[in-house]
Amino acid sequence: MANSDQMSETLIRIATHVDFDAHGDLMFQAIRTAPSPFSEAQREGWHTKLATQHVILAERPQGITGFMSLRPVGYFDLVFILPQAREVGLFRTPYREIETHAARTGLGRIWAHASLMALPAFSAVGFDAVPHVVGAPAAELLSRGEIKNKSKALPPQACSAATL
Repeated sequence: MANSDQMSETLIRIATHVDFDAHGDLMFQAIRTAPSPFSEAQREGWHTKLATQHVILAERPQGITGFMSLRPVGYFDLVFILPQAREVGLFRTPYREIETHAARTGLGRIWAHASLMALPAFSAVGFDAVPHVVGAPAAELLSRGEIKNKSKALPPQACSAATL
C-alpha cells in the first residue's frame, strides 16, 4: 500500500522536452539497478521514443521518480518507476492522468504490450492480460503481454498536475 510520507511530496505533471535527459537517467536506473528479465541489448534504445508521446512524470524534490508515456494512437508505451519508488502507490495516479488525457483527446481505448515487470501494476488499474507475444525491438526478442483496459469508456475528467 502507499506510504503517505513518500507520496505527499510527489508532484504529477506533464513532461516536456527539458525532462528527457532525466527520463533517460530514470530509465537507466529502473532498467539497470533492479533485477530484470531483459538482456543487455533489450535494455537499450527506448530513450528516443519520448519526443512523439504524451509523457506524465512523477517528481519529488530530489528528482523524477517515475514516468509513463502514451503514443497518439492510444498505445501505452513506456512505464518506468525507480526501484526505490515502487510499491508505494506511484503507478496509479500518473496512470489516471494518462487515462484522462486519452479521454480528453478522443481515444476510445488505450492498450499496451507491457513488460513482465509491469503486468501486475496494469492489472491493478483494470487491464486484462492476453497471451504473451514476442516482439523484436532493436532486433532483440522481448517477451511481453498485451494488455487491454477492461472499462468501456475512459473518464471525462480534465488532466491537471496533482500532488499526491
